[in-house]
Formats: sequence, structure tokens, C-alpha cells
Amino acid sequence: MRWRLSEKGTSGSFCNSPRTSRAATATCLRDVYAEIEDRVPGFKSYKHKMSILISSPKVQVYYHADVPGQTLWQVRGTKRVYVYPNTAPFLPQPNMEKIVLGEAHEISLPYAPWYDDYAEVIDLEPGRMLHWPLNCPHRIVNADCLNVSFTTEHMTDELRNAYAVNYANGILRRALGAENLTRPTSGAGLYARLGLAAAHKALGLQARRRSGFKIDFKVDPAAPFSVRTVPAFDLHK
Repeated sequence: MRWRLSEKGTSGSFCNSPRTSRAATATCLRDVYAEIEDRVPGFKSYKHKMSILISSPKVQVYYHADVPGQTLWQVRGTKRVYVYPNTAPFLPQPNMEKIVLGEAHEISLPYAPWYDDYAEVIDLEPGRMLHWPLNCPHRIVNADCLNVSFTTEHMTDELRNAYAVNYANGILRRALGAENLTRPTSGAGLYARLGLAAAHKALGLQARRRSGFKIDFKVDPAAPFSVRTVPAFDLHK
């Protein structure tokens, strides 16, 4: 049913963390990272996750940035991926800090059409995998065909440190009104931020945005584009 509806309409089916329900996907995820670590000297990762996406022709994933490391694997169909620099103005540092702190959604980043002039554009075809530097904003447009892909997430010690620096800088920016905050990768500045982030999280001082969605449609194979409008309601994780 998911395949037929996605191929017919303008919808997408997103299966988050299938590794928790199917042994085959858990094995696939382990094999993916085992091979990456075998081929990339010194690469060690953890906190692996996988998501599967089945989406309709011409569907878009809007401009956003992810917190962990990412890979995108194309299984069926073709999509165009726009990857932007992970620096201002494409990624304002205060916005990234709010995402890390859970105060804003990943798709809350500002976007302007002229950003595309600075994007690396990749046409992703079946059998290809794409990876980009940490936090690079990106957006995706499906070609005129059904698309099947999966993404993975991971952390490394370096990515964990970057997360903690963003977290601590977000606290400092909010509490002290600081603006020109550095992002140290070593030394006392890094360790101070690691300690601040760890203490703040341990004490439960950060009120996170409640994760959820507003649902105003229902899948209906008989309706145009296979969906129909329903009274809106909130769905929270």
C-alpha cells in the first residue's frame, strides 16, 4: 500500500529506527558502519540510527540542518540534493545552537533562493551514497519518479565535542548576551564547554521543545493525490 500510494500521490512514508523492529535492518546498519570504519582509517563511530523514506515523484525535503553525522543512500528513483556551506549566512550560529538545545526545529533555518548559487548539487541515483560535512544545510527534490532511500546517523568523539560546544555556546549566548563566541576544538575552551554542557544537561535545566506534528490529512486511495483533508490535530512523540 505504501509503495502504491507514494507512487500515485505526493506523499512520503517515513520509517524511523526500523532497526528496533527488524533484525535485517539492524544487521544492515551494523554492516554499513563496519565497512565505513574498515575503509576510513581512524574513523570510529557510535549511536547509529537508520530511517527509511518512501516518497512520491517531485516531493521535496526543505532546507534544514541535522545535528549528528549523516549519510544518505539511494535505493530506487533519482533525487537532486543541494548541499550548502556550514557557515553563515547559510547556517547562522545562533540558529544551530537553538536546534542543538531543542529550542527550534531543524527546518527553522532561514533560506533564500540565492543560496543555490553556492550549493553543491548532486543527482543521487540508485546504488549511490552521499555524505557531507557536519551540520551542512541541505534540501532535496525528487525527480518525477517514486523514490526509496535510507539515511543513517552517527556520532564520533569529534562530533560529540562539536555538539557540546554548540550546546554550551547557546547557553552562554542566552544567559550573558554574548555574540562573538568561539568554537574551540581543543584546549581549555573546549573542556570548559564540555563541562558546562554536561552539568546543564545533568541538572535538567534545559526545557526542550516538545517534539510533534500538526496533522490535517488522512491517507485515502480514492481521493485526489491519495490524501484528503481532516480537522487538524496535534501528534506528539
